[in-house]
Amino acid sequence: MRGFGPDPDGHDEPGRTTAGRKRDWRRLARVAGIAAAFSALGVASSVLRAPDRMFLRFVAMDSGAELAIQDLIGRGSRPGVDFGYPYGLLPLLAGRLWYGLLGRSPGAFHGLTLAFLALSCWGLARFATARGVGLAGLVLIALAMPDLSYVTGLTSTHVLEQALLVLALAEQARGKRGSALALLAACCFVKPSLAFVQGFVVLIAAASASRVNRTALSRVIALPAITAFALGAILALAFGPRSLARTISPATGASIYRLNDFGFFHGRGRDFWNLPDAGPFDYFRYEVGFWMLGTAILAGGGLAAGLRLARRVEGAEAARDDELVATCAAVHLAFVTLLFGHRVTWVYSLPMLVLGLALLANRGPRHRLLVWALAGLLLVNDRSKLIAARMLREELAPSPSTRDLWASPREREEWARALELSRGERPVLLAMSEGGAVLFPGFAPPTVAYLYPGCPTPEEVRRKAEQLSGARVVISFYPPDWEGFALWPRIGDALDGLEPVFEGQALRVYRRGHPGQLGPAGPTPPAP
Repeated sequence: MRGFGPDPDGHDEPGRTTAGRKRDWRRLARVAGIAAAFSALGVASSVLRAPDRMFLRFVAMDSGAELAIQDLIGRGSRPGVDFGYPYGLLPLLAGRLWYGLLGRSPGAFHGLTLAFLALSCWGLARFATARGVGLAGLVLIALAMPDLSYVTGLTSTHVLEQALLVLALAEQARGKRGSALALLAACCFVKPSLAFVQGFVVLIAAASASRVNRTALSRVIALPAITAFALGAILALAFGPRSLARTISPATGASIYRLNDFGFFHGRGRDFWNLPDAGPFDYFRYEVGFWMLGTAILAGGGLAAGLRLARRVEGAEAARDDELVATCAAVHLAFVTLLFGHRVTWVYSLPMLVLGLALLANRGPRHRLLVWALAGLLLVNDRSKLIAARMLREELAPSPSTRDLWASPREREEWARALELSRGERPVLLAMSEGGAVLFPGFAPPTVAYLYPGCPTPEEVRRKAEQLSGARVVISFYPPDWEGFALWPRIGDALDGLEPVFEGQALRVYRRGHPGQLGPAGPTPPAP
């Protein structure tokens, strides 16, 4: 068999000889070497993209939400019950342990995301070694590392999801579908979306392989069932059964997608591929060209693989490759048609795209040539990203006043002015997320996780309105025509009596002349 792992039927060989054990150690060393190389590329990409650790992203956006949510939990709030939360509970438990040791800071956040990225790199190497991916496939994966590591700048949830999806695919590549399903069961407690799709595809493969021996299928299902039960029990003890029930369902995410007009073929997702006034070179200079061309090639390869599997005309090794290509294609296409959100979400299913294409190179010279061509596109993409990162370094810089997060001179000046105007007060933040209230002392504590359509519960809206109503100073990262004032009139009513004392491009500072009047609660998006 090619690569490191079990024999073709997915079971370890009994009675291993000394020579066999030595081969396994050599294979393990190869996996470790490839994983180290991928990790080095990922860390280097993260260092080059240091300006992505933006001040505004932590103070008022999703990266800072992770810190604010830990603060909410520390004060007794329950995810999905006391505050809306679109993801699973497992990242929150990991974060509670991690931030409990290292503190709630941007540095701790990036340490956690890099640790999860290392797991992804191990899975990538394990997959490549198990299936004997050749030079073309390895180069493709290596050149994709800058994009695969992009999620480290978002939230730890997205990095952990990627790691578990890749590790599951690597186990499937080794013939261990039960282990793959167990990892995907765990991933459902991270982010209930792609893990359900990938798990369904692997379950179909397991059922097809066990069509004669139903006992074998029972053995495959046993491990994921035990994993799901054990993790569910741990998370229910840590956060409560109601939190577990409300965060294991994809319903909250579906509500957010609907309310915010997300999707690949319509709405905000079109911004990814519908580039006004762009020529062909503009598409292939960045990720759009590679992503769309690669998707078309993987779709064709997945269809051909599925047809070969249905006809059962190939040997075990070729059939294993076909199963994996079909899995990657099915998961990626499900993401495109059902789960694509706004422009940045293209990276969520990138591992399926890259690994499926890398495996296609094993089909023969024509496929290998296609993979080399795609690797060339990635090289152009990486060069463009490197130039963009260099330009961003010229525009942004870290400073002690922004907790060493990267900001433009204008943003630093506006933030310093906001702090000066709120000196001696207990300012309240009005933003999508309230990480700034955790990072900077003297602010009123966070009351919401995500003040974003589809996320907050009615109770969160009430708490935020009460906090704003009693505040003398409010620092807002929303413009006066923010859509949230129409969605949640109670928040707008709570701002009655505020007078603007500073208006910048990134933020505005308001001081109250008289207490705000809480109006009747207006319509709010569906609670999770």
